[in-house]
Amino acid sequence: MEYKWLQSFIVAAQTCNFRTAAEQLHLSQPSITVHIQQLEEFLHVQLFKREKNRVQLTDTGRLFQVEAQEMVKEWELSIERIRLASKGIQEKVMIAMTPLMVETILPHVIYQFINDNPSIEISILVEDSAKIEDLVNQDQAHMGISLLPTR
Repeated sequence: MEYKWLQSFIVAAQTCNFRTAAEQLHLSQPSITVHIQQLEEFLHVQLFKREKNRVQLTDTGRLFQVEAQEMVKEWELSIERIRLASKGIQEKVMIAMTPLMVETILPHVIYQFINDNPSIEISILVEDSAKIEDLVNQDQAHMGISLLPTR
């Protein structure tokens, strides 16, 4: 199974349109069709119902959509871990905070933290206070610093 087959399938499954999937992935529509056919042959299942110029996910296709998204997510996380490890970074921390905090407090705190912990990469996600708690709850940030009380 090839990564590009999974990418093509995921976008085609989201759009239910091979042409739109091709545009989003900057590929030709026949390439998307071939990727889907190769994936179906590899899995020995039909992922899409094809009727005239329309496609729809089969029940198996809907099940595989979830699995394919997890595979791609894990693939990308693995690549990121390898790239970070090659730089000597053992961990990455995502912090969500408001623009005001980023401009005032953050530079001093981050500078000291980076000096004390060179094996940890810090990413800052600047967001409105109202969205920060949701980012943490959805695992899109490891921690959040906001001007609002938590809910």
